[in-house]
Formats: sequence, C-alpha cells, structure tokens
Amino acid sequence: MTDTAAHPFVFFGVEPSDWFPLEKDLFSYELCFVTAPEPATRRAIAEAFERTLGRAAVETVEPFVWADRWALLRLRPSGWSRKDVAAMARAVEKALAAVHAACPLDQVMLAEVMESDGDWEAWSSEQRPEPLTGPRWSVELPNAGSAKRFEATGAVDAEVEQVRAQIRAEAAEAGQHGGWQGAGEDEDGGDESARQDGPRTKAPLSVEKLGKESPVAIPEEITKLFGRYGVTQVAPNGRAYGLKREKRHLNVPSWVDDNGVLQSVADAGDLPRNAGTPTVAGRGDGGAVLLAFDSEGVWEAVFGDGTLRKLVDDDDTMYGLGYGPEGSVLLLAGDELRMYRRAGEGTELAQRWDVNGYEMICAASGRIAIVTESGTEEGDDDGVTLYGIEGDTLRRLRRVTFSVSQVAVKDDRVFLNDSGVWFELLGVQALLDGLAANPAVFPTVDVAKDRDDSNSDDDSSDDSDGDDDSSGDSDGDGDDDSDASDDSGSDDSGSDDRRSDDSASEDDDGEQEPEVMEGSLRLEREEVSSPHGYRAVEPALRSLFGRSSSVVKSPLGKVYGVAKQGRKPSTAAWVEEGELQVAAGTLPRDSATLAVREDETAALYGFSYSGVWELSFAEKQLRPLIEMDDSLMDAAYGPEGTIFVLLGSTMAVYQREGEAYARTAEYDVNAYELRTMCGGHVLLVKGLTDDDGNDTLFVYGYDGRTLRKMGLIRAYSIVTRIEGSSAFLLDSEHRHRIDGLEELRAQLDLNSESFPEVDLAPTQDDEEEEDDDEDGTPRPPKRRADSFGVEPAPGRVGLRYLGEDRPVPERSDSVTKAVRSAFGTGAKHLERASIAGEAYMGWKKEGKRAYRFAVYMDGQLSETGIVVSDPSMMMALSWDGRYVAATSAGDSKLWWGEAGQSSGAVLVHDFGKDEDEVYNVEVLAFGRVVVGTSAQTYLFAVSGGKATLEVSGELDVTGSEAMFEGRVVALEARGDKPTLLWAICEDGARVLDAFELSSSEWAWREDGRLIVETMGEGWYEFTQVEEAWEAARRDTSGATYPRVALTPPAPAEEKDEDDEDDDDEGEGDEGEDDGEEEGGEGEGDEDEDDD
Repeated sequence: MTDTAAHPFVFFGVEPSDWFPLEKDLFSYELCFVTAPEPATRRAIAEAFERTLGRAAVETVEPFVWADRWALLRLRPSGWSRKDVAAMARAVEKALAAVHAACPLDQVMLAEVMESDGDWEAWSSEQRPEPLTGPRWSVELPNAGSAKRFEATGAVDAEVEQVRAQIRAEAAEAGQHGGWQGAGEDEDGGDESARQDGPRTKAPLSVEKLGKESPVAIPEEITKLFGRYGVTQVAPNGRAYGLKREKRHLNVPSWVDDNGVLQSVADAGDLPRNAGTPTVAGRGDGGAVLLAFDSEGVWEAVFGDGTLRKLVDDDDTMYGLGYGPEGSVLLLAGDELRMYRRAGEGTELAQRWDVNGYEMICAASGRIAIVTESGTEEGDDDGVTLYGIEGDTLRRLRRVTFSVSQVAVKDDRVFLNDSGVWFELLGVQALLDGLAANPAVFPTVDVAKDRDDSNSDDDSSDDSDGDDDSSGDSDGDGDDDSDASDDSGSDDSGSDDRRSDDSASEDDDGEQEPEVMEGSLRLEREEVSSPHGYRAVEPALRSLFGRSSSVVKSPLGKVYGVAKQGRKPSTAAWVEEGELQVAAGTLPRDSATLAVREDETAALYGFSYSGVWELSFAEKQLRPLIEMDDSLMDAAYGPEGTIFVLLGSTMAVYQREGEAYARTAEYDVNAYELRTMCGGHVLLVKGLTDDDGNDTLFVYGYDGRTLRKMGLIRAYSIVTRIEGSSAFLLDSEHRHRIDGLEELRAQLDLNSESFPEVDLAPTQDDEEEEDDDEDGTPRPPKRRADSFGVEPAPGRVGLRYLGEDRPVPERSDSVTKAVRSAFGTGAKHLERASIAGEAYMGWKKEGKRAYRFAVYMDGQLSETGIVVSDPSMMMALSWDGRYVAATSAGDSKLWWGEAGQSSGAVLVHDFGKDEDEVYNVEVLAFGRVVVGTSAQTYLFAVSGGKATLEVSGELDVTGSEAMFEGRVVALEARGDKPTLLWAICEDGARVLDAFELSSSEWAWREDGRLIVETMGEGWYEFTQVEEAWEAARRDTSGATYPRVALTPPAPAEEKDEDDEDDDDEGEGDEGEDDGEEEGGEGEGDEDEDDD
C-alpha cells in the first residue's frame, strides 16, 4: 500500500475524465474540513483560494456555501475541451493545497465525477473505499457512497465574499487577467487559450453561454406526430412545423395547431417527389412555411387555410431560405443571396448579392439574414455573418467566428450551437438600431454579376412568378427596376381584377381581411403580439399527459385533455396547481375533440365511431353520454342540457332525457368546427363553401326548438377563439373581435322567426331507404350487443356476453407508498403491471447516473440485469412476474431480463437504427415478446442470451394483453376485426381467431381470466381459450391454425434513399446481433451517445 503520507488529504475527482451532466455547467467541489472552520478561518480559506487559483483556467466561481465542517465550491472552466477541463482541475488542485494549509481538509469530492485518473485518486480509494456523504445542498448533486445526504443548513458568508471581491479587485488593478471575473471585458484581449473553443465576436455583439439544453427543443410527443421520417422545426414564435413523410417520397407540409393536433395542407401533390428532403423556413408568426427543393424551386404552405403554392422557379442548388422584409423571400442558392418580392400570386426577382455560404436563417422579421460561411481568405475560422437588408441594399453587419453546428431563432432571440453547447447571441437589436441610425457605417455587399450558367432564362419561363424581370437586368447590377415593374404590371393588374371579383378587402400587407357577408355583425381589428399563442399549453404541463395529442387550455386557463401514460388506458385528465388529476373511467383513444362548458365545470370528449363522454371536474368522474357510429367532427354544449355534434355533412342536436341523451334533430350543416357562446344559444360554425376555398364562419342561433341562420363571415383563413364573453377571428398578423353577437342573441329571444330556419337533414329512415341493397332488400338493423357473442366450435375460442354492468371491481393503478419506499428515492416511471395479480415495475436508481429495472411483487423487490442511463416509460411483465421487457433511449431500445437475476440482460432490438420506437410491448410464454412500433409489429424469441426475430410486418397494433399464462395474446389492431388472438407455441405463433370488438378496457376475474369491455356495448369473456391453444399447438401443418405471417414493409423503391443501407441488413440477423449485448454493455453504449 502507498504510504499514507503521500498526499495531504483524501481527494476524489482529482483528474476528471468523465462526469455526470452539470447543473448550469458548473462543477461542484465538496470540501470536508477536519473541524468546522470559525468565521476568521473561513476568511483565511477564501483568501488562500483566491490568491492561488489560476484565473485563466476558470470562467466563473460562485459564492462559497458553508454547512458545519462542509463547504460547497461551484465553478465553470474557461472552455469545454478536455484540455480546458484538465486546466481547471489543475488550478483547483493547486488552490486547494493552499486551502489545506489555512485549515486542514479531511476530504475533497468532485460531486459530478464518474471517472478520474492519477496517483492521488488511487491513493484516496485505498484510504477510503467509499467517500464520506455530504449534506443536502440547495442544488441537487449525485450521491457519494451508499449513505443518503443529511439535512443541513447551508449559507453564504457575506464577510468571506467581501474578502474574495477585494482580492479580485486588487488583481484587476495589478493588470492580471480577470478570467471569470470579467463579464464585460473586451473579448479581443486576455488569454486566448481560455476561449479557444467558444465563439468570438466583435463589438457590439456578445455571446452568452447557455449550456447543453436546447432552447429550441421540440417535445417528444410533438415530434412523434410527424411520423418516422418527419422533419420538425420551430418557427420564431415557437410554433412547431415541418414535413410529414408519406408514401412514395411525398413530403407533406404540416404544423401543430393550438390544440396540439397535427394539421397538414389539403393537397401536396404538386410538390416534387423523390427530390430529397427540402430546406424549410417558418414565417415569424408561425403562420406559413417555405420549402426549397434543389433544382426545382420554392413553395409556400399557408397554415391557416392549408393551401400550397409555388413562389419561385430556380434550378440552382439551394442552401438556405427565409422570409425577408415585407413578406419577401430570401434564397441562398449557388454562391448568391437572392431576394424575391411578392407579385400577385407569385414573386419577382428583386436583387442578387455575392454571398457564399452553406446555410441561412432569418431573424428580426426578415431584416437580418444570418449566413453560415466557411473561413475567409485570411485564414479565419468558420462562422456566421449577419447581413442587414435595407431596401435593395445588403450590408455586412458583423461576423461571429467559431465552428457552428446549428443556428436557431426563437422569440426574436438568436441561438448558436457549438459542438453540442448552446450560446445566445446578444446585441442583435443594437445592430439593427445602428443600421437604422447610420447605415453608411456598415459596408455594402456587392451585387451579383451574371454568370454563363445563369438561370435567368429559366426564370423567364413562368410569367406568373414574375421571374421574367431578371432577364431584363442584363448587366446584373440590379438597377433595371423600371423594366421589372413594367413587366410585372400586367400580372398585378390581372391579379387585382380577380381579387375585386371576390369582393374581399385586403389589409396593408395584401392579406385578405375577414368580411361580414350576412347579418348585423361588425369586425374590429386588434393588434396583438401573437394572435395564436395566447392560449398555448406550456410544454411542461403538456408532458404530464404522456403521449396524448389532445391537450388544450380553456378560455379561463384550465389545462385539460386526454392522458395516455405508457400502456395504461386513455383517461380524462386536467391540471390543478401543477399536478395532474385523473378521472375515474377510461376513454377509447388518446385523440379526441374537446369542448369545455361555459362555466368550466365540465368538458366533452368526442370520438369518431364511438361517442361523446363528459368529464365532471368537481366529481372527478367520466361518464358516457352519447353512443354513435358516425364520423364525429366536433361537439359543444348548447343551452339547457343540449349537446351539438358535427357529423361532417350534418349537425345533430341531442337533448337530455333523464340520465341519457337522445337525438332530437339533425340539420343540414356541412362544417368541421363548432364553438358556442351566450349560454349555448349562439353557434359559430366553420366550413368551406366558395369556389376559392375561403373559410366561411356561419353564425347560428338556437332558440331551444329550431336552428336559425343569423350571420355569415368569409375570410381567406379563419381561426375561431372564444375568450370570456367575446369571440375572435385570428389570422397570421391580427385578431378581429366579432361585435354584435349579444344583440343577435337578444333578437333571437325576442323574435326567433325573424331569422331563416336552417333546413333539416334527411331522416335516418330516408337514408336507410337510399342505402338498401340493389335488389331492394333492406339492410339489417344495428346488431344488439349480445349478438356479438360467439358459441365456439370444438377447438375454437368463444365469446360470451356478460352484460353492460362491470362484472369485477375497478382496480386502482396508483403506486402505493410501500412500493415507492421499496424502489427508493430517485426511482423513475413506476407503474402497476398489467397482469392479473398485484405487481409493480419501474426503474430503481443505481449509483449516480444509472437506473436498474426492478419488479415489486408479493412484498419483495426483485432486481433485473437491465441497467441503463436513460430509462423510458414502455415496459411489460410476464403473467408470473418472472420476465420483463423495458425500453430506454426514448423508447428506441428494447431490453429483456429476468426478475431476481442481476445479470443476463438482453438487448432485444435497437429500433433507433430504424428511426423507430416502441409503442406497445407484451411479454409472452416460451421467451416470446411481441412489439408494436409506429411502423410495424414484431415477434421476437429470446433464448440463450440472444434475441431472434421471428415475425415482422405491417400491422398497426395499438395495444395488447396476454392470457392463459402468456400462451395467448390479444392484439388491438385497426381493421374490420380489430381484436386478434394469437397462440404462442414453443415452435412459433399461430392465428387463433379475430373478433369484431373495439376494446376500451381489459380486466381480470379473480381466477385470472381476461375480460374485455367494448365501446358502448358492455363486457365480454373469451371462452375455450385453453382448448383452442392446445388444438393450435397440435396443428403443426397450419391447416386450421396458420402460422402468423405479416405483410412485409413497402418495397425498396418506395422507401427513402437514405434508408437503403439499412434495408440491406437482414432483420433476423440484426436481431441476433443485437441480442448479444447485455445490460452493462448497453449502458456503456448509451454513455457513448451522451458523450
């Protein structure tokens, strides 16, 4: 053993080589003194530290926090390369030696350290195998050792900080480099090595380091909406938009509306196919997006009306684009920056400048173009240059030099990413102010000259785009504006004539203004900073609801919707005081239409082909109100127990009759959105009517007996909002208050017959007569619930109807205190397992960074060999609690393990390689696990520490449950018979049967038999399951019970070119290779990803 006097004190983390994620990018050194230092000794410690610390290696040192004989010292290195962190560690080591001389130290621990090298580290481990555990500080730090942190009062000593400040001031007067002290010093001075990995700017810009967390991150539940191959970005106002990839290489422009629902343009068929992923750029208000395809041109998708049109023809390579001033289009193509101005329905080329970059993004309402460029001829590093646009003149404002990997803009703030670390660029507004005050200070950028391969001839081919103007400017200097205006004049006049025919007004920006067409209504335009965002749900609150896409904020600020947590059924939920409240009862799906009652005591949940449920917030109860087999577009509360339901081509009126609702009328209303106000008597109904696809807002009145038409508003794009007692129409720039609704309501009460009555829709009897078979035979009536029962033949599964009443008590899925205590502090994603018995599963904190999957059953906690650093929520347990399946890395990696075995974990498959993730998983008998993803369904067999893929293909599975000891699995899938039964045998899976049941909840009898509730029909029980499985097992030929075979994915020619390499790999081989990894190795792999 090394001599105990070899080092002055025990030091863990002397030379850190790896560390846990840092809070605010600060390293935390915990100092434990032999005895608690007195106030005078504290000042001596501070003086020793300040006079010895090498300032060039440290950017920031926070105030010392003292707790008895412990002190917390938090600091940030001057850079983030390995060299910078090593320099910081050496500087701290030297300073702590001086501290030890002022007051003896017992131990020093770098709290975030994972790995550390050096003789001092090895010696410390010999002297003290486990570090002393310190107090619980105000900042959460990893535990040191097996003991828990103890409670202690930590405080800053003001006299100590005065000493430190005085020493720093003396150092500054002496001309020493201030390092971390000089927050405002000129970045061109000082020690360049302290900033070699950070951005360098020239005044008046400055850069503030933010850390590794992205300021423009998009929540996982939002990115999933865009699908497996989707492209997702954030507009400057925070709206998520992007591309949803559909079959045959078609990119469909899509966006997430205020309700968190993905919307897409109505027709994307004009976009180029097989042209690769386009460059996209969102408008500042989040109301539109530009798409640039190499050698094709630029299109614009307008979110409000879902339209798509081509703006620019360009056959060049495109590197970046964005919205410029006054709605113009800026395009970085070839070695030029081009500006296109609006001209009718298209654009015209206004100017070209010599700008050679490879990425571009716009900021400050398009007045600044931020171009990522390679190093200059003088040997400068890569970086970004800020250009200011002033009419037809481009001026070079400033350059930020560093190796940039991403530039982003949000809420008028500019963010830069350098090797995974985010910075904010400060002073952009000051640059704009300087440009406006004295533009001559900033050099102009040369106008681009014509080239031999100029695309001016191609531009002239499309007169509607106005690109013919570029050919008129033969000298390339952009001064031939008179010709350009003459050429575009005829196009503009034609466009104006068409607009005048529409009788629609335009605002100052040329956008069509909403217009009252019928009724005594008035529109008052109001200027607001963000018309669409004032009721957006905060991401932190939305995340409480899990995977659900149906979460909204009510007019009074209540956040409610559908909660979908892991494999649990969908439930109605809302937020109170930051906590998620869940109502009793389940919902059929996680996507619903939502409507809150005017007093906000209840809300409606509507589902197509299922019905309408009502949530009572006070009672925390969910109950079904209306059963229907129609396509439901929207629903809303009416007056005095009335509910309106939009059914696409009609609107149904339901009236309360006792505890139930009955359809009392159905009107000929073709619409897709419904809002009510004035006690439910005034209806704002949105639909499409005119040939140009303009939105029309119908204003209806309901007097309790009839539906009356009271007004009509037309606009190019309408978003309707109710706020208090007022209604608004929203467009990309403004909101328009609708005045006159209360007066119309009063007139309705006084004399409803003064308004024309809306026609009734054809009756159901008429529709049934029209829908008779060709031979005149009437179609059969709707089946009774008990008619779905199946009397089984020998060797077949049967289905027995149990009635509408719940046959078993409703079980609680809440996690008890005993379970939480067994898993310990820091546990993640605890939930009750979906099996007959009472069992719980989740992730137990393992050490400082890792998590181990564990099972709680029969009062005992059993750990598995699955250890990861980034656990996910998807998990499953076998019927007997012995085998588990769990996911990590954002549900992309699927693991298999055995409860009670601390090793032997198997990585079943890494779906991240396929750009996919696990949506559903079930552990079955004979080592099988069935997995549903966003793209396919898989059946794996795990044996001998390896996983083998047995079946895969296109089957959209939304849920699953195991029965008969995991030898039969019920799959919830989309189709005519949505409940599928597979028999799991030792030699593979066989198809048992399929049933016309749409399940809403699964439950277990006391004997462990599985029962199912269907939508609006009641409860059923599967019978003869054991006999059917035995018959399937014996049918080795597959004549009666065929082996499970799924349709393979789309052929290679319909897949993305980027995926061809992945498609070459055999799925079975890939599964076997993945299966060779174990839990420990998996953790290491994930750590590499983190690094």
